[in-house]
Amino acid sequence: MDTTQGPAEQLYEKLRSDRDLWLSRARRSCRLTLPWLVPAPNDPDQGQPETYPLPWNDIGQEGHQHLASRWLLAVMPASESFFKYTIDERQRATLISDARQAGKAEDEIARSMAEFDRSLLAMEQSVLREINSTADRAVVLEAMVHLIGPGNVVLYDDEEDGLTCYHLNRFCIRRDPMGRPLELVICESFTEDSLPEAVAEHLSLLEDEGSKDYSPDPLAPNKVLDQEEVIRVYTHVEWDYRAKKVKWCQECKGHKIEGQEEEVGLEISPWMPLRATRIDSCDYGPGYIEARCLHGLQTAESLSQALTEGAMIAAQSKSVVRPGGVTNISDLVACRNGGYVIGHPDDVKELGSDGGRGQGLVMAEARLQRVEAALKRAFMMFNARDSERTTAEEIRIVAQQMDEGQVGIYSLLTIEFQNPYITRKLHVLTRQGKVQLPKDLVKPVVSVGLAAVGRGNDLDKAMRFIQGLDALAKIVGPAEVAARVDVSAAITRLSNGLGLEAIDLVRTEQKVNEIKAQQAQAAQQEQLMQSPMADPAKLATAAATAQQMQGEPPPTQQPTEP
Repeated sequence: MDTTQGPAEQLYEKLRSDRDLWLSRARRSCRLTLPWLVPAPNDPDQGQPETYPLPWNDIGQEGHQHLASRWLLAVMPASESFFKYTIDERQRATLISDARQAGKAEDEIARSMAEFDRSLLAMEQSVLREINSTADRAVVLEAMVHLIGPGNVVLYDDEEDGLTCYHLNRFCIRRDPMGRPLELVICESFTEDSLPEAVAEHLSLLEDEGSKDYSPDPLAPNKVLDQEEVIRVYTHVEWDYRAKKVKWCQECKGHKIEGQEEEVGLEISPWMPLRATRIDSCDYGPGYIEARCLHGLQTAESLSQALTEGAMIAAQSKSVVRPGGVTNISDLVACRNGGYVIGHPDDVKELGSDGGRGQGLVMAEARLQRVEAALKRAFMMFNARDSERTTAEEIRIVAQQMDEGQVGIYSLLTIEFQNPYITRKLHVLTRQGKVQLPKDLVKPVVSVGLAAVGRGNDLDKAMRFIQGLDALAKIVGPAEVAARVDVSAAITRLSNGLGLEAIDLVRTEQKVNEIKAQQAQAAQQEQLMQSPMADPAKLATAAATAQQMQGEPPPTQQPTEP
């Protein structure tokens, strides 16, 4: 039997010992929140029906799910754009300089830059619509759940199928001393009827070559699930920072799969290894629970168990009978409520908790309340507003809480997830022809993080600017401020900040000038009608004089009555 292992499988077996240690730590943490999140086997195809011990306190489970939702709200909100496209400042300065050299006026240059920003907004809205039409947000929520527990997860963005989430028991990774990924091996398990088409063709070729009975691992032969062979497919990903490339290939049963080798630029890589805690010179990182609230969860678990068992003991009603007493126990049991039994009251005594035990339960309850309050702060279970629509301000508040109270997790996710994800999406949609880059734009700049929570940040700045102008108008006068403010540009900034296409809502400069001319003409006519010259005879004479001056024959004047 051929026992040759492919290079990807060899690397996976080499790195898995370190990975299994982190899996054990993750299993210990999740035991107090979501015990099913990290199965007992370390291999994805060794899953057997398990019975998980239920925690005594539900604050861990509730807090875990709640915190994942809050992280998703900050990283990928549903009702607000979490990114924006901008132009590099040097490129903007170059465009303005070229326009000035071409002889364009400053007002025209400002309007062209506003139109440029509007085109970036349209591109941004197109990308956001594509994201909302996929299941990416649900996959990101799954990733957030695993970052809180195991602390490590890998996301893969496929051009056709969108995001895929790989759990810690399905991959091994190697990083450089600065924490950048160098090599990643993903192990996927398939049955014969669920194999991808390329893998099925590869196995068919191996069978034709006489490799049908090949088993890659003699110590762990192919498992059986429902009488079907489980086939492992390994994906080997490598990052080359000198060439700024990411390449990957797949292998099965020790042989590389033809046609599954790909190479892309570093910035548009579909592979995103995420971690909840950054530790230099470490391939993995602890989950949020282990790094932040494991001690509190263990304390709450012990206190909850003690309080529950103590309350159950206190709720029981049991009695003891003195040996040799005159009271007949059978008569006492059979006696109805309010009845009489011959006996002595000292023969029967009811057992109850003593005062010391009750005082201990009170102290345990007080301690548990303090621990739960600390856990609620750690899980961000406070100031939650139940609403259908979340504003950009609330998203910023959540992001700031993540950064200030949770060891900069939002900043880490901004670097390792948001920026690569949006850059990748723009590349894919541009290749598919669903998004068109603005003319003269070489490359848009992706802005994410606290400095650019969508366009809401621009809207807030524009509103504060308008409020400042209002305060200034009280000092220098409204006319002076109105003479210096370009209303058209202000409306464009407000509409862009709202993420609103205002082409059909706001009139163009040409239309505004036409309306102003019509209003001026109407006002002039009204003024003439109200003046002494409004007499019909005088108006006719004035019209005749005007026509004579233009070289036209005067109209026939009607005689006027005296």
